[in-house]
Amino acid sequence: MRTVEEKSAHPDSADCPETVEKMSDYLENELDSGTKSRLETHFSNCPLCMKVLQTLKKTIEIFRRKEPEDVPPDLDAGLRKKLKTEL
Repeated sequence: MRTVEEKSAHPDSADCPETVEKMSDYLENELDSGTKSRLETHFSNCPLCMKVLQTLKKTIEIFRRKEPEDVPPDLDAGLRKKLKTEL
């Protein structure tokens, strides 16, 4: 639950769920100019969404730098077997 200070820090809090939902598309530059502009306006007025955006951006950067790891053969075989039985 947000504090009174956090609630008053951004009057557009009703837009927060939509903003969070579109953050990945925003970072991937996959939004039309109108949606991008609305999000940027919201970010400038909402410190909580800005914090979430910055955290998401850092997380994406970390995972992009990380080298993929091989799945152990026994785990790979088990997963493939499970998928075949489930599908």
